[in-house]
Amino acid sequence: MSRVTFRTCLSLYARPAITRWEQPRPTRWPALSKLPSAFVHVAFYDWAGKDMLPDYQVGLRYWENGVADDMTMDFGEFVMHAAMTQFAPQPRRC
Repeated sequence: MSRVTFRTCLSLYARPAITRWEQPRPTRWPALSKLPSAFVHVAFYDWAGKDMLPDYQVGLRYWENGVADDMTMDFGEFVMHAAMTQFAPQPRRC
């Protein structure tokens, strides 16, 4: 379970659920091309507020191994986009 802290100093404990995985497909990252991925969208709200719009939203493509290669964060007044520019799989240590 992960903890998310809001700008309003409220906390929410959330367990994200992915309901549909996409089949593996070619990407510019060969190590990821053989893994399923899912598009995830999470919205964060001010519990005390009366506004029906989220404080901010995050959308990303999440690979089965935990890597995210494409992310958009929408803070209402501005939007930031992040894209993975390098990827080097690390050896398993567990």
